[in-house]
Amino acid sequence: MEFGFGSQANFTRVFRKAANITPGQYRELCCGQAEVKPDYVEKPFRRDCA
Repeated sequence: MEFGFGSQANFTRVFRKAANITPGQYRELCCGQAEVKPDYVEKPFRRDCA
């Protein structure tokens, strides 16, 4: 809500379109807990946790 998304589903949809993975998959990759591969890759994926 604070960043202009009306719901979690809307944020997830926009995030997935931009990053090609879900926010949960990103969190797992960033924290090093699991190896998750995106469904498809159109753009290079950056592993920034900052």
